[in-house]
Amino acid sequence: MIPPEKIEDIKSASDIVEVLSEYLELKKSGSNFKARCPFHGEKTASFMVSPDKQIYHCFGCGAGGNVFTFIQKQENLNFVEAVRLLARRSGIQIEEQQYTGGKFDEREKIIAINKAALDYFRENLEKNPAAKEYIKARGISQETVDEFMLGYAPPGSGLFGLLKSKGYSEELIYKAWICKKGDTGGGYDVFRNRIIFPILNVYNDPVAFGARVLDDSLPKYINSAETPAYSKGKNLYNLNNARKHAAGSVNITEGYMDAIAMYTAGFKNTAASLGTALTPDQARLLKRYTQKAYLIYDMDEAGKAGAVRGGDNLFEAGIDAGVVSFEGAKDPDEFIKKFGAEEFKKRIDSAVPFFDFRVQRLIEAGDIKNPYYKETAAREIASLIAKADSPVIRRECVKRASLLFDIPEGIIDRYVSGKEKQEPEIIKAPEEKKPAGMKEKGRESAERLLTVYALCAFERDDRDVLLRHLTNKRELLGIAHDDFLNALYSAVLKKTEELYALGEKNVMSRLQIDFGQDNDAIAFISEALSRDTAKSATEDIKNMMDDCLARILGDKVTVKLAELQAKIKQAELEKDFDRVTQYIKEKQEIQNILSQRGEHLE
Repeated sequence: MIPPEKIEDIKSASDIVEVLSEYLELKKSGSNFKARCPFHGEKTASFMVSPDKQIYHCFGCGAGGNVFTFIQKQENLNFVEAVRLLARRSGIQIEEQQYTGGKFDEREKIIAINKAALDYFRENLEKNPAAKEYIKARGISQETVDEFMLGYAPPGSGLFGLLKSKGYSEELIYKAWICKKGDTGGGYDVFRNRIIFPILNVYNDPVAFGARVLDDSLPKYINSAETPAYSKGKNLYNLNNARKHAAGSVNITEGYMDAIAMYTAGFKNTAASLGTALTPDQARLLKRYTQKAYLIYDMDEAGKAGAVRGGDNLFEAGIDAGVVSFEGAKDPDEFIKKFGAEEFKKRIDSAVPFFDFRVQRLIEAGDIKNPYYKETAAREIASLIAKADSPVIRRECVKRASLLFDIPEGIIDRYVSGKEKQEPEIIKAPEEKKPAGMKEKGRESAERLLTVYALCAFERDDRDVLLRHLTNKRELLGIAHDDFLNALYSAVLKKTEELYALGEKNVMSRLQIDFGQDNDAIAFISEALSRDTAKSATEDIKNMMDDCLARILGDKVTVKLAELQAKIKQAELEKDFDRVTQYIKEKQEIQNILSQRGEHLE
C-alpha cells in the first residue's frame, strides 16, 4: 500500500489543469476550464475542469473525478498504477511496497528489459566496424549517435541469453517483443545484424525499437510490435528531444533517418510519426508542446496521402499545420545532403497552410468543374471544418473553401452545420418551472441530495453550522448511516462526517484518497462539488437537509410499520396473542414518537 500522506503529496504536485492539458485542449471558461469530453463523442464542450476544487466533471455523460481517476480512465490503469505514474511525472519517489501485478508494473518491467537491451545494442555498436562505417557513411556524427542512443544488433541470439541471465522470464521477454520463441522451443533475437533506433517516451525511457539493415535487403526496417509499454500510434520518435525546442513549432517527418538528418542539420524541433500518417493520439500528444507543426513527408503519392490523414488530425486537435514540399529529392534526408540545411529552411518557411493543401488535393483528385464531384469535395471539406473548435477558424475556412471551390459561403456553411435546407424555426414551449426544494422523488434521491449538501458544505464559510446541523438532526431522528438504501451515499456521508468530527483539515482531498479505488464514489464526489451552492442561504440549505432527512425517516418508518402490520397478521393467524400484543405495542410506540415530534405519515 502507498501511504495516504504520500498519495496526498503526489496529488498536490499534480495540478489537474496541467495534467489534463497534456491530453485535452483546455480553454478558460470563467474560473474553470472546459474541453470536449474524451469519454464520449460531443461537438460542444461540456467537460469542465475546476482548478480550485481539483476535479473534472462532464455535464454530458456524467464522468467525473480527480487527477487520479482521469489517468485511470485515459491510460487504462488501476488506482495504484495511476498514482505511480503521476508520482513519476512529478519526480516523487515511492518506495516499492510489495506491489506487483497490473499493467503498470508489467510496463515498468518491459521498460527495464528494454534498457538492458539498449545497453547491449550500444555496446555492440562500438564493437562492430561495419555498423560504425554504415553510420558514418550516412553522415551521422558520433555526437548524434550518442544523442539518439543508436546501437547495433549483432547476428545470433546473444540478447536472449543476456536477458535470461538477468533473471527475466521468457514470457516477459517475449511480451517485450525483443525476442521470439522458436519452433524448437528456445528463444531467438528479433533484431539481428541491424542498426538500432531506440524509441524513447517523453520521460526518456526506451519503450520500443526500430531496426534497419546495413544493405538494401528486405525488409529494410523492422519495428517493435505493440506491447504494454508501447503503442505506435501514441508515441513520436525523438519527441523526448524535440519538445525542448518546440516553443515555436515542431517538424514531423515519416521515419527515423529523416528525423535524425534534420536534427543533425540544426532542426532540433523534429520528430517522426513512426509511419506515413500522424494519428489523433499523436496529434494530441504534440498539442502538449506546440501550437504549430510542419508535415515534412516524402514527395511520393503515399507521402502526400499521409500528409492529408495526419493534417486532418492536427486540424481537429487545433494545431496550425503547414505542409512542406520539395523537389529534387525523395525525402528530407536526401534533400539536405544534396542542397543543404539553409535551402531546406526556405522550404519550411514557404510551407503551404494545411487547409489550402487539403482543398488543393481535392481539386486535383477529380473534375472540380463537374457539379457532382464539386458537391462531394465540398461535403468532405465541410466535415473537416466542422471539427474545428474555434468559430474564427471555422469562419475563415468556410471563406477559403468558398473561394477555392467557387461555391457560395452559405452552401459551405450549411454543409458544415449539417443543415442542407433551411429548417423552419421551432419555438419550444417554456418548460414548467418546478417548485423550489426537492425536484426528485424517492428515498434514494433524498439520500443523494443530503450527501451532496454535506460535501458542498466544505466549499462554504458556514460549513460548521451546516455539518453540525446535519449530524445533530440525523442523530435526533434516529437515522443511522446503515439505514440508507444506497450504499454509496451511505459510505460517502459516513466518511465525510467521520473526517469532519476528527478535525481533518482537508476533508475533500482525504475523501478522494480514501475512495481512490472506487470510481463510482469519486465520480459522485466530483459531480457534487461541481454544483454551485455559493448563492444559497444557510437557512435554505438547512431546510433542504431537513426535507431530505424527513423523507428518509418517513420511508424508513413506513417500511417498519408495514413490517409490524404483517407480523401482527401472521401472529393472529397462528393465534400467538403474546406476539400480537408485542407487535401492537411496538407499532404504538413508533406512532407516539412521531406524534411527539409533530410528524405524521401520509
